[in-house]
Amino acid sequence: MGVDEIAPNEIARQFGERVKMLRRAAGMTQADLAEAIGKHKTTITHIEAGNQQTLLPDVYLIARALGVPVGELVEGEEPVDRLEMHLRMVHLSKTRTMLQEQIDTCSKEIAAIADILAVSEPHMTLERLLDEEADAEANEWRHD
Repeated sequence: MGVDEIAPNEIARQFGERVKMLRRAAGMTQADLAEAIGKHKTTITHIEAGNQQTLLPDVYLIARALGVPVGELVEGEEPVDRLEMHLRMVHLSKTRTMLQEQIDTCSKEIAAIADILAVSEPHMTLERLLDEEADAEANEWRHD
């Protein structure tokens, strides 16, 4: 029969099952998916039932509309578990927020130091102060 000995109608049936599962997971109706890819709802009904061979351009459009890679749609491949991916995204978002808060705090502190320098020691620049502090720390480290 061929490569994996799978009949074309079985490929269409499995593909249709994946489309239906992913469409439902995306919270879409058949009409939503049909509209997203520019087809009639009956086309989606036939695809999901495994009664229609789907052309490659339509496979691509369906995958994009469902927000999944073509490989996941065609082969059922999931590069990363969806829950794990979601948790990573949440963690990265929280980390980004935390880092931004730290940057904002440091920026405010630097601005306050610059204001103090401008009043107390007009000849001293922030860059010069930081250089002097770095030199002092280096000397302190050498003596330890």
